Amino acid sequence: MESPKLLWKPTQQFADSSNIKKYMTWVEQHKGQSFAGYHELWKWSVENMADFWQSIPEYFNIIHSGS
Repeated sequence: MESPKLLWKPTQQFADSSNIKKYMTWVEQHKGQSFAGYHELWKWSVENMADFWQSIPEYFNIIHSGS
């Protein structure tokens, strides 16, 4: 079976200004976690679900009560 043809790849500038990149940078600065790319971020999010889900309201500055 033939590999699928890549239809689009973002420029480095586009990737660097994306929301996911901004979140990854924030996690590195505030949580001490660094990721080489999306796959590593995904892996961290499923292996450390409590840390991941705690980071979301902090990153988005969501005011809430409870856990």
